[in-house]
Amino acid sequence: MKITFAVQGVPQPKKRAKSRLIKTPTSTFISTYKHPKTAAAEESFIARAIAHKPPAPLTAPIVLTLLFVLPVPKAWPRRRILQLADREIPHVSRPDLDNLEKLVKDAMNGVFWSDDQQVCGVTKRKIYGLEPRTEVTIEEIFDPSVPVPKQEVRHAPGCDRRHDGACMKPLEAPF
Repeated sequence: MKITFAVQGVPQPKKRAKSRLIKTPTSTFISTYKHPKTAAAEESFIARAIAHKPPAPLTAPIVLTLLFVLPVPKAWPRRRILQLADREIPHVSRPDLDNLEKLVKDAMNGVFWSDDQQVCGVTKRKIYGLEPRTEVTIEEIFDPSVPVPKQEVRHAPGCDRRHDGACMKPLEAPF
C-alpha cells in the first residue's frame, strides 16, 4: 500500500520536552511534559492529514518520504523568488530537519501506523517554496496479508535426515 498526501501550512519542528522540579512537604520529584507548542502543532498536523489515513493503522515495515516546503524569507529579492519556478532551492537554516521529521512521525503514530518503530527507512528534504506544506509518502515494504510461499527443499543424497538440516538445499528453478 502506498499513501501520498500534502498538508498545507508552515512545517513546525518538535520542541524539546519541558521539565520542572516539584517540591512537596514530604518529597521532591521532577515532572516532564510535552511543550505546549509541540502538542498544538501535532494536533494541527494530524487534523489536516486525517482524511488520508488508512482504514486501520499499518502493521508492515514502512518507508517514509518527507518533503518540507518552507516559506521564502521576506528579505529575498524578487529575482531570487522567481528562481523557485525553475528549480528547488535548499533550505539550510532553522528549523532543524530532524525536528521537523520527529513532529510528523509522532503526530502520525497510532493513526497511520501502529508504532513508529515500523519506519525502517526515511528520505527527507527541506526546500524553499511559495506554498508552505509538508508532503508525505508512506509505503509498506511488503503486504503482511499475503502469505510468503514456503521454499521447497530436498536433502542431499545419502542423508539420514537426523540432523539440523545443514545438507538441505533449495530446489533449482526448472527453467
